[in-house]
Amino acid sequence: VYRNAGRMTQILEAMLLLAKEESPNADPSCKVEELIAEAIADCSPSLEGRPVVISYRELAKVTLPAERSLVYVLISNVLRNACAYTREGSIDISLSPTCLKIADSGIGMPEPRLNQMFGRYVKGQESIGHGLGLSIVARICERLRWEISVESAPGRGTTFTFRFDNPST
Repeated sequence: VYRNAGRMTQILEAMLLLAKEESPNADPSCKVEELIAEAIADCSPSLEGRPVVISYRELAKVTLPAERSLVYVLISNVLRNACAYTREGSIDISLSPTCLKIADSGIGMPEPRLNQMFGRYVKGQESIGHGLGLSIVARICERLRWEISVESAPGRGTTFTFRFDNPST
């Protein structure tokens, strides 16, 4: 309960930051590898009973000049989607000083859906969500000035790549 209350606080903070023009923090920073570990811990229960493994490799120690709550929401939204759409197989996370990748071996998306996926209220056929998660991810990337790319194909899974300039590793 305590951990979930902390996560809800981060999500609320992220939504408030997105609603503002400027961040209230003068010098924000976050350790991305810590946020990845938190997001994995939060998403792992949703995989119970399914043969899906979350693994991370090349997890560099990366500190970014970004609000912690925004980066957590970005990672957890993409990771939750990967968990939801991977029935069996793996979800692989890698982090370098300039790039974060989250790749799954899930059901993948057809190309027409790739063009719409970051819109509000756009969701997959099997989704139980509201279709806001990836639109929030796109807004966070815009605010942080990160480049986002997605590769996906039906039956082959989906890979999200986030590129950022990182002056401090």
